[in-house]
Amino acid sequence: MLGAALVLGTGLSGCAAGSHAASHPATTVGVSIQDFQISAGATRIKAGRVTFVVANDGPSTHELNLDRTGLPADQLPLDPTGLQVDQASRSLDRQGSVEALGLGASRRLTLDLAPGHYVFYCDIPGHYLSGMHVSVDVYP
Repeated sequence: MLGAALVLGTGLSGCAAGSHAASHPATTVGVSIQDFQISAGATRIKAGRVTFVVANDGPSTHELNLDRTGLPADQLPLDPTGLQVDQASRSLDRQGSVEALGLGASRRLTLDLAPGHYVFYCDIPGHYLSGMHVSVDVYP
């Protein structure tokens, strides 16, 4: 399904957060989200303008949060309920997100990423704890 996300993404409109005009084209990375995993087309990405083509392969609604952090993907701080990531934590630096992506839907998210370690995760209650997270490293 990840290959389909890359092909489908070329004609889709979507949200852009943190994007700036660049003299070079964006790197494009497909991201497939489904119960209960996130698969990124690349987990090592060159710094700069990156367009993520996010596809929900189901079977339920998902979201994708991209946070810069020094923490491993499976060790993000949890909120007081214990069911979601504590998105207010100082150890997380939100770079962008795709909210409430329905089954079969795709969206594009373009960001300018600095070198560092990032975690992509779904924070619908219980989804992060069920393994919906992946580490991505951005290099200079």
